[in-house]
Amino acid sequence: MATKKAKPGRTLVRVKGRTPAFSGWQIEPPPGWSKGRKCYRMDELTVTEFGKLASEKYDAERWHNDSLRRRPAQSWDLNTNRNQSAEMARTGWKEGVAEAKKALAEIRGKLTAGIWGEAETEYHDVCGPRFDLDAYLDGEPECYATTETAADRLGSQMDLWVAVDFLAYITAESAMRRGAAIMALVRHLQASGIDVRLTGYSAVQSVGHDALYTVRIADQSGAISSDRLAFALAHPAFLRRLIFSAMELSVENPGHGYGTYLKGCESCDIMSIFAGRQIDYLIPPPSSNRDFETPERAAAWLVGHARKMGLAK
Repeated sequence: MATKKAKPGRTLVRVKGRTPAFSGWQIEPPPGWSKGRKCYRMDELTVTEFGKLASEKYDAERWHNDSLRRRPAQSWDLNTNRNQSAEMARTGWKEGVAEAKKALAEIRGKLTAGIWGEAETEYHDVCGPRFDLDAYLDGEPECYATTETAADRLGSQMDLWVAVDFLAYITAESAMRRGAAIMALVRHLQASGIDVRLTGYSAVQSVGHDALYTVRIADQSGAISSDRLAFALAHPAFLRRLIFSAMELSVENPGHGYGTYLKGCESCDIMSIFAGRQIDYLIPPPSSNRDFETPERAAAWLVGHARKMGLAK
């Protein structure tokens, strides 16, 4: 296993030989960061590439190798081992689409009618693209009308980042319900005429270092495979098998519990520094199971983010 010391801005070679190359960058810490901590931004991979990385044989005995050794359990990874997870990354989580749709239907059933607002809204002003004769005849000085869509308010493209990591006490059921809610949000953005660049992220604070792992789920082309979307967003094995597997290839020790949430992982500004580009909107990792214990709670959580985006009333 050959590695070389990284300097800020230099490629960090992770593993050579039989293992697929997995590299990243050591970056300058954000302002106010703890002195002496190393910060890494790992290469962005697709869902399929994360699966390929995990399916290769490599020597991870020096770390914990939980991605392979931990026994599958329903509450941890929906009874999915690492090899099965790698296969799902390649073919998609077909069974999970049905499960996600079921959870999605439950959540949608709890949404208040009209919460999303109108597809188009109209407002009046003293000038605008369309003259409103009725308003003029009624003596209204604001007699020019403008029609506005969600894409007009938010822009035609969105760089959306979604945390795909969660702490050990977050159950598989909560992870799946949260993923289904995010799927609903993504689909609504697309239906509103917004092209979504969707990135999943795992921002980890570990032994003496911080690292950002990212997965490119969708480019701004509008084409997102439902089964792959469901696996990356709603299946706990994507984190607990595939991203853990990537952490095991790291030069740095991921720590006994594979780290905890990175300080600032809920901040769009901090994560933009780690990402090396400006993020439009960020959905941070869950802090508890409480938001996703019931369809009602998941619906309230979904509406909260939709309101922050300007999609809901």
